[in-house]
Amino acid sequence: MKITLTFSIIFLSLIVYGQELKLVEVESNQIIAVDAEQTWRIINNWENLNTLVPKVVKSTTVNGVGINSTWEIHLVNGGSITEKMIYYNSSEKVMSYVMTETPMPIENYRAIIKIESYGLSKSLVSFYTSCNTSQENFDKIKNTFQVFQETYLSNIEKNKK
Repeated sequence: MKITLTFSIIFLSLIVYGQELKLVEVESNQIIAVDAEQTWRIINNWENLNTLVPKVVKSTTVNGVGINSTWEIHLVNGGSITEKMIYYNSSEKVMSYVMTETPMPIENYRAIIKIESYGLSKSLVSFYTSCNTSQENFDKIKNTFQVFQETYLSNIEKNKK
């Protein structure tokens, strides 16, 4: 009975307005001409998000540091997104966060960012996101996250100090 109930809840959570949700996964990897420590400091500064994706983010309000911290992203278009850190390991330079509020037609958004040393003064940054959306929104959502990740990664070098 418990298994059937659990399956039913999962199945129902995958249906929105009569549509099954489809998994969107986007991963971008880029070698950055900034060492891993400095790259981690840049990425770890959520208040600086507007310099990494200036056409999307107006400003960010951050509450806390590390695990369980939250931030509200104020978008250029007037909307806002709230995210929460669910995994944070500064020694391994890995973080994972979820969207808790968003105007986008998505569910279950999760992101993972990992930074690795690459040679003496470079780093490899991996940025993975996943979420669920309707078939109708799939291409638009996938493209939105792909462009976001590529813009975010390409602007890290511009923020080194």
